[in-house]
Amino acid sequence: MNYTEKVDGFQIVDVSYFPGFEPKYETPRFDVVKWYQHEPIDTVDLTTGQKKTSTESCFVVARLVWDAHEPGFDFESIGTRWLECKPTQKVIKMIQDFVREYDAKLSEQNDEIMKRQRWITYTDYCLCPSCGRQSGSPTRFCPYCGRRVFQ
Repeated sequence: MNYTEKVDGFQIVDVSYFPGFEPKYETPRFDVVKWYQHEPIDTVDLTTGQKKTSTESCFVVARLVWDAHEPGFDFESIGTRWLECKPTQKVIKMIQDFVREYDAKLSEQNDEIMKRQRWITYTDYCLCPSCGRQSGSPTRFCPYCGRRVFQ
């Protein structure tokens, strides 16, 4: 889903996963992408499986990740891409406006988000809230996906 219009080639969208690799339990997160034009190429739409011709592609420059323990978003650049893309003030304002809007929405749902982020403990194993894989005991970081988990 696209959450914003394109502003100077930047847009906030849903995080994309390859089909079958979507995490079972995910902290709300959004990608900040940079669009660019290129020669027409044949592609496959991952949601429909249909072939199409594309003259525009994007790449992720940053990610907005909801932090339920300190309600608000963390801004994570992908390497130094954010700096290399030289965002304009309009782009920064678009991100700030998005964060303000979604801060209010997610703050209302924060208790539920906190429950989903916690380990689900059973008698002899735990499930990672991010990737859903089993672990022998609860830890701060999942041994499979490496994401931070909370007890």
